[in-house]
Formats: sequence, structure tokens, C-alpha cells
Amino acid sequence: MNNNEIVEVTDTTFDYEVLGIDKPSLIYFMVSWSRECRDSLEIFENLADDYKDKVRFFRLDIDRNPRIKSRFQVRLAPTVVILRDGEEVRRFTTDVDPVELADYLDELLQDIKYVKKQAKKSIGEEKKRKAPKRRKKQIKKVEKKEEKIKKSRKKSKKEKK
Repeated sequence: MNNNEIVEVTDTTFDYEVLGIDKPSLIYFMVSWSRECRDSLEIFENLADDYKDKVRFFRLDIDRNPRIKSRFQVRLAPTVVILRDGEEVRRFTTDVDPVELADYLDELLQDIKYVKKQAKKSIGEEKKRKAPKRRKKQIKKVEKKEEKIKKSRKKSKKEKK
């Protein structure tokens, strides 16, 4: 599956396709008979190209998939729902402004990048703090073992004499 395409999901495939990924997800809730929905789909195809490795794009026909429509309480089409870690973080209904949507996606991606950077930084600092203590303990254990070996060698040499 190509990362820049808009994947059509159904009630059956939704959880596997949408919730099983580690990137933010944009779900385009639409109805196939609506001209507005079909025209807006082109905007999302362009956005999918712009964010191809950062955000996954999905579409769902709400007439054919009532379970997911109900789950997300979608009443109007088109509706755009953005998920992060499986949780809804933003919703756009009917007249979706592509510029506003792109701005929000940029903010979301910056936030994700910042959180990951902070997590790596804190993990790195924690490792730095803990490493010397562990090393000291390991060195002491090795030194004790070496002393025991030396003592046992001395004993065995005395016993041989």
C-alpha cells in the first residue's frame, strides 16, 4: 500500500487499518452521492501527497458504514476527524478549509516531534545519571571476584607445596 493514497475503510476494516498505525490519521467521512464530498476528495488527495510519510489518510462512506458513523457521531458529510494514538484530537465539519486543515496538521506534527524529542532527551539524561552508579557496582563486583580468585590461587599453591 502506498503511503500517499487515501485508503477506503469500512466498518470491518476500520480498527485494523486506522487504529493499528503509529502515525496521526485523518479520516474523511463522506457520502458517495454528494457532489460536495466528491469535489472535496481532490483536496484530500493533494494533502495526502503533501503529508505522505507523516499522516495517514482514510475515507469512509457513512451510508455504507453505520457502525463507524455512529461510533464517531458523524451527522453531516463531509466531516474530517483527526486521530492521534487512536483518540480524536480535532474535527472539521462540512466546509473544510484546506489551509486551516494543513495548518492544524503542521501544528500536530510539530507537537509530536517536540514530545518525541523531549522523551529522548529525558531518557538520555536518565541513562547518564544511572550509568555511573551501575558501572561502579559492576567494577566492585569484578574486583571482588578477582580478589577471590587470587586468594584461591594462593591457597592452592600453598597446598601443593
